[in-house]
Amino acid sequence: NMASDSDEVILYADDEALHPASERHTPFLTALLAGGCAGTSVDVALFPIDTVKTRLQSPQGFLASGGLRGIYRGIGAAAAGSAPGAALFFS
Repeated sequence: NMASDSDEVILYADDEALHPASERHTPFLTALLAGGCAGTSVDVALFPIDTVKTRLQSPQGFLASGGLRGIYRGIGAAAAGSAPGAALFFS
């Protein structure tokens, strides 16, 4: 009983049957860039909330420590500092 040409299944190296998703690896540079972007975006999004929390906990009180003025002051340094650490963590 011979199989016809239409019954043949050809598997290539990239087929799901040979390499399921659980065994695939993200390239290092892709993981590095994605991690850096993810970490930086989280830190930039949460920076003003963290600043308000810190000022609420200040012994001088919220208004004396700046209130809502300048809650984005220093965000550039925080973003620049978080990118390398997050990139290495996620890669």
